[in-house]
Amino acid sequence: MEGSSDVANSTTRPGNAEFGMGKAEQHAYMVMLSFGSIVGILGNATVITAVWLSYSIRSVTSFHFVNICASDFVTTLFLIPLMIAGFPYNDWPFTSALCIMIGEMYLICLACSILNHLLISLNRLSLLLFSVSTYRRIYKKSHLVCMLLLTWLLPAILFGIVPMMFVEPNDLFGWDSIFHVCVATYLIHENNPMYTYGTAIFILLIILPIVSAILIYVVMFLQIRRSKMRVASSENTGYSSSFFQTKITTKAFIIMCGFLSCFGPYALSWTVDPKATFLPKTIHMCFAVLAFFNFSINPIIIFILYKNFRKVMKNIFMCRFY
Repeated sequence: MEGSSDVANSTTRPGNAEFGMGKAEQHAYMVMLSFGSIVGILGNATVITAVWLSYSIRSVTSFHFVNICASDFVTTLFLIPLMIAGFPYNDWPFTSALCIMIGEMYLICLACSILNHLLISLNRLSLLLFSVSTYRRIYKKSHLVCMLLLTWLLPAILFGIVPMMFVEPNDLFGWDSIFHVCVATYLIHENNPMYTYGTAIFILLIILPIVSAILIYVVMFLQIRRSKMRVASSENTGYSSSFFQTKITTKAFIIMCGFLSCFGPYALSWTVDPKATFLPKTIHMCFAVLAFFNFSINPIIIFILYKNFRKVMKNIFMCRFY
């Protein structure tokens, strides 16, 4: 098709020129991705609408949830459908500009989601460490808005704008023959002039935030268990309750664990076996599909864990907006 010929770095990875899939496999993956995309579009839109409609569920944590769901919504509404459309082909069937956009937006949305998980963990830690007045100074409205914007701007600048200042976009993003998706090829090909930079930024915006968030949660749970210290008041309730804050922190940690459960196997397979020489192609693709389900799972976890969210989301499903 027109456009497939001008995708620079349309990358059949070394050792994988014959990574094709049968029709049955293609149809199965397309059905799973379509289902995940539909669930993600509806679920993420519902969470965003719930926070917009209901003052009772607005908090620092819920605004970070909105940011996560916004990035997931972009992925499930635009990126996954385009991936499904290109799935039957061994090469990208559309224009190179579209492939570049998909590869860049996927990185931006992924990093945005991870950075918000880190900020949620820091928010819970702040409730443990600081007084109510100090906490409110840190998380006043203008500061919170800046935090939310930075989770978008940093990935956009570091993953997109800066590399494009030194290398042509077609040399940065291309079609991946293993996962049948447009990716940042400068994170894969060691001979790419931006490979070292891309690896450093990937560590900075993806790996370090994940590790830091996990360590923060571990420190919080150990501290709460060891000292039973009194925590600062909730941003919603205005009173101090160790049990209440521990419960909220646990729920936030579970949401991050959901992300790790979906994205972890994909990241591990990509790191350990980047040329798909050890693991069967079916395993690689299953991990890739599971990673994309990460963009659909958060609304389900929020609905299950948060009673106030569940009530508002049910009203939205029933079209009761009063």
